[in-house]
Amino acid sequence: MNLALDESAISDIINGRKPDDNLVSAREKYQMCPYPVDNSGLLLPLKLLRDAKKNNKFKLFEEKNAISPVVILSIGANDVRKNLKYTKPDLVIEMLQKKVQFEENMEQIVKMIVNDLRFNLILVLAYEPHEDCFKEMLHFGREELLDVMEWTAVRMLGLASRNGLPLMDLSRTLNPFERTHYSKTPFKPSNQSAEMIADLIAHILENYDFKALQEAKNKKDFDLSTLSKIYYGIYISVTNILKKKNALPLLPPFVSISSFYIYCDCCGKKGDRNGIQAEANTSKSKDAWSKDLRSIAPGIATASDIDLLADLFEEPQKEAKPNNSTDNINANITAISRKKSGQKEEEEGKVPTKDRPRR
Repeated sequence: MNLALDESAISDIINGRKPDDNLVSAREKYQMCPYPVDNSGLLLPLKLLRDAKKNNKFKLFEEKNAISPVVILSIGANDVRKNLKYTKPDLVIEMLQKKVQFEENMEQIVKMIVNDLRFNLILVLAYEPHEDCFKEMLHFGREELLDVMEWTAVRMLGLASRNGLPLMDLSRTLNPFERTHYSKTPFKPSNQSAEMIADLIAHILENYDFKALQEAKNKKDFDLSTLSKIYYGIYISVTNILKKKNALPLLPPFVSISSFYIYCDCCGKKGDRNGIQAEANTSKSKDAWSKDLRSIAPGIATASDIDLLADLFEEPQKEAKPNNSTDNINANITAISRKKSGQKEEEEGKVPTKDRPRR
């Protein structure tokens, strides 16, 4: 059940919002289901959820860890974006406090979903826009934006902790300096990023124990914060890492730079086999979040990033005939490396023509 509506703010979740005409037309053009609006043309997501539960439109069943349905709540980024016009972080935060009532309204929405409707909930921490956005906002820099994002992150982390909820952190999943993570505008994710987000959702549904959370709520004085977890992971472009190693020409021709991404963490921490991080939401999480976000810089490959690809540049212990499969990428790169080295030495007169490597 998709109740998402572009440009929605926090207040729109509570009071409803009328879909823009261009969005309505787009759904008609691509033969998608129309927005489920009421007689006044408003889309009221919380009311729609309540009505769907009342009319038994949701099938309730026990999965591995979850008792469906699960609501994924991604809201708040538009409230931040619309108030960046106030030029200074302190003024933006003041507007989020007084006008948007960010913390109070978020608390109200979560209580309605979790306590009133008794649905499972995944909170989403918004991603950082691509660096191109600052070309349009000359009065606002990345450091100022991170100050505002940190204010919202602290409140989202606290909200998740108090309710024992999983939080999907997209700010440490998309890379603000990687253009392929974004669509034509710096504020919208690309199809590739949509795949990342889908991976994270699937991981949370598979691994977070919603059933244990439901049981814990029935226990007196149980500390729900011990069940809250943060999930994130980032795709690092191999291009930047290879440039750091001066090894970009060594990639075999069957590897596409534009699509060759390694799903790894951004901070050198060990995740699952896909690189997805899962960590407890504790009092230290705020400082860890701030450190991670502020350490990201354009075109810089960290030591942990390079270690991740170290095996691509190590000489194999035994000679092996390479083939054009990704399983043997190391052998291909090593062979090409020897070719390049032989060509260079020959040009310098160090290697006789008869001794140069075979092509």
